[in-house]
Amino acid sequence: MFDENLILKVENCFINSICGLNDMEKILIEAQQDLTLNVTNAKVVSMKPMFDFAKNILVKVSFDKDLFRKELQKSINHISKREKALLFIWCLYTFGEQYKEIVLDVFRFR
Repeated sequence: MFDENLILKVENCFINSICGLNDMEKILIEAQQDLTLNVTNAKVVSMKPMFDFAKNILVKVSFDKDLFRKELQKSINHISKREKALLFIWCLYTFGEQYKEIVLDVFRFR
């Protein structure tokens, strides 16, 4: 089952520098497997394109911090609760060194 406290655990991990990128990669892989295993195939098909679209957009706008924040805020309004947790982990893993504060700030209010 997907741990609802996962966002807090990952956030604490990054804030306190308890774990490295290898640990984050393991958490991301587990969360992706959980999303795939616990959601029916029909739901994955309908949700996955928006999630993948959000990741692609965030990569493309990562050159500008204000644009990154804006697109991240828009993205989390269009995905499921589970995908939000997964996107949070992915963002910290992918952009943690560059935009850690933005990611934590945006997800703190969602």
